[in-house]
Amino acid sequence: MEELVKKLVAEAGITEEQAKKALEVFKKEAQQEGFMEKLGDWAEGAKEKLGDFAEDAKEKLEDLAEEAGEALGKAKNFVAGVWNKMTGSEEKEKKQAEEKKEEEKK
Repeated sequence: MEELVKKLVAEAGITEEQAKKALEVFKKEAQQEGFMEKLGDWAEGAKEKLGDFAEDAKEKLEDLAEEAGEALGKAKNFVAGVWNKMTGSEEKEKKQAEEKKEEEKK
């Protein structure tokens, strides 16, 4: 660093203190640019990962919705079967279907 200060003093015609301040500013700017670049890379990576996560979550939710629909259909059929057995509706429906067939034959 001292070599750079001496070179700035000699070639730019500035004082040693001015050269040190200039190098300090340059150093901070370079570090900040590197940090900003790393931050941008990190943000881009996070964006990609979030996009992948969102797509996976969407697919899983769609699968769950489909499975829930199937489970609901099975539950409705089960409840309807229980209801029919409790009320005798199943027997009534069979009897009505048989009577209708008999009438159609006549």
